[in-house]
Amino acid sequence: GRWGCLFTGLSDRTWAAATTLPWAVDLGDGVGRHPVQVYESLSMAAFLAIYLAGLRHRRPWALRRGFYALAIAYGAQRFVWEFLKPYPSLIGPLNLFHLLSAGLVVYGVLYWRSDLDRERRGAGGLAA
Repeated sequence: GRWGCLFTGLSDRTWAAATTLPWAVDLGDGVGRHPVQVYESLSMAAFLAIYLAGLRHRRPWALRRGFYALAIAYGAQRFVWEFLKPYPSLIGPLNLFHLLSAGLVVYGVLYWRSDLDRERRGAGGLAA
C-alpha cells in the first residue's frame, strides 16, 4: 500500500516535507521530498528480517509475542515518519497519526508485558 501512495504522487496527501537529500523524490510539483513511503517499507522489511530470524532460532519473543513486536515496531517507525508529513498538529507538534502510532506502541508493550507475566507464572505454555 505504501508504494501505491508513492506512485500516486500528491493527490493522496501522503507526501512528506521538502528535502535536498540525494534520494529526494519529485511527486510532480518540482519539489524534492522525503520518500516516507520508502522509509516505511524499508523499516518494515527490516522488522520482517529480524522476525524471521527470531522464528528460525525459535526465540520466544518471535514465537509468542510476534504480533506485539509488530505493533511496537510499526507504531514506533510510523511515529518517526509522521514528523515529515503535512498533517495538522493536534497536541504540540503531534498529529493524529502520532497519537495512533503511540497507542500502538503502548498496546504492544502492555500486552507483551502481560504475556511475560503469564509465562512467568507458568500459564504460558511455551518455555522462555
